[in-house]
Amino acid sequence: MNQMNQPIDAVITWVDGADSAHIAKINQALTALGFTPRSAASTRFASRGEIFQCVRSIHKFAPFIRKIFIVTDNQRPDFETQANIDKALLDKIQIVDHKEIFRDHLHLLPTFNSRSIEVMLYRIPGLSEQYVYFNDDMSLVKPVKPSDFFGDNGPVLRGHFDKMPKYIFKSWAQRLLAKPFTSQLGTIQNYSYRLSQAKSAELIGFKDKKFYLLGHNPHALRRSTFEKFFAQHPEILEINLRDKFRTTKQFNVAALAYHLEISQGNNHQQKNCNLLYIQPKNYLFLKSMLKNTSKNEQKLFCCVQSLDLFSKSNQAHIWQWLETQLD
Repeated sequence: MNQMNQPIDAVITWVDGADSAHIAKINQALTALGFTPRSAASTRFASRGEIFQCVRSIHKFAPFIRKIFIVTDNQRPDFETQANIDKALLDKIQIVDHKEIFRDHLHLLPTFNSRSIEVMLYRIPGLSEQYVYFNDDMSLVKPVKPSDFFGDNGPVLRGHFDKMPKYIFKSWAQRLLAKPFTSQLGTIQNYSYRLSQAKSAELIGFKDKKFYLLGHNPHALRRSTFEKFFAQHPEILEINLRDKFRTTKQFNVAALAYHLEISQGNNHQQKNCNLLYIQPKNYLFLKSMLKNTSKNEQKLFCCVQSLDLFSKSNQAHIWQWLETQLD
């Protein structure tokens, strides 16, 4: 079957962290846990209206998207009060409750674990074989084509091969012992992010010292990739389901799919992630990053991590720039 001519859906995970029902649920879960893990930080659940920008950008720049599924926990973004959300876009949007994807695992709800939710997205009723997964802090900033996400034998895999974290950590330790004042902070800060992806590679049998490292961009995925793998390996699915908050024991779900695709001969590997990735620590370079992205035709995606942690003036500047992209 020619994958290029098949429907493509978008899937977005979203939560309103200010919702009183959500706050009550998470407080109850933390009380039962007995401590507050870093993965329960309020910024992970904060919503500053990014969901509206995300769906508008998909509607404008990816008109080929058939449906936009928004996965939530008994919540709904207030689209009706948004003057710039038109009926054609509303007709594309379908709200999916966690109960629908956890339908035979309801005892695990509520969950506040992004990896638990992500590993169940392939179970969305009516989801197309091909879909693109977005966090709600991601937007498209330029027109895209189906071929930006899917080729003739599977998804476009944005990333690059990198050294397994345990080997990076080993070489870091060796260098630190030799040169104790050499800064290796970047390596350490990225360790857990790399680890979750390396776990994915190891779970499907990658024996090499390298794995395929993904960026914070929208991920092109296939429903059948997960269906087949988890039907054969339910114990691996269980790894990501058992905890209500994200832990270092879990694997990166998109990375699992990417490594499965690579093991099956997918040759659509692309080093250019086409991404503008903004974090609060980038505030000194924010304006230049936005300006350069506007000029760079290869920058298709934008991810603004923890918008709530930016200053009010920088939040306003980011919003103004994102709105300009949609004009």
